[in-house]
Amino acid sequence: MSNPVEVVAGLMISQRRGEWTVLLTKRSSMKDFPHRWECPGGKVGRGESPHEALRRELQEELGVRIGKVDALPMFRAEFRNVVKREARAHVAWSLYRVHLWRDVPYIAEPDAIEALDYFTVRELQRMRFTPGNRAARDFIIRELATAAHLSK
Repeated sequence: MSNPVEVVAGLMISQRRGEWTVLLTKRSSMKDFPHRWECPGGKVGRGESPHEALRRELQEELGVRIGKVDALPMFRAEFRNVVKREARAHVAWSLYRVHLWRDVPYIAEPDAIEALDYFTVRELQRMRFTPGNRAARDFIIRELATAAHLSK
């Protein structure tokens, strides 16, 4: 069996319109899991650290430069055979909390992302996610609830 494809994603939580929200992107029709929502990120390149990959992916996809990121992933999962292609049959997915970012996110790669938006806890309950984000949904909801609680 081949080594897993390393994928990183950023959990970007912010307060909008008086509520705590998480920034999600919707995959384009040309990607695996089309029209599903996910925390932004992507594959770790050869010779790249997970943090370098996360910084690169968020710059390329959303046009944002990130600042402080947790040293270790807050959530990690492995998936096998969620896609048909052998080269991507084994994925190691890591979610990192991004605490600071500059710039306003926008769709910088329209071939990869068809939409982006901020979502509340209530909205996350009924969304269609990619496998990694589906596995982390309860964790993401707890993080949003914790942010709301700590801000009171």
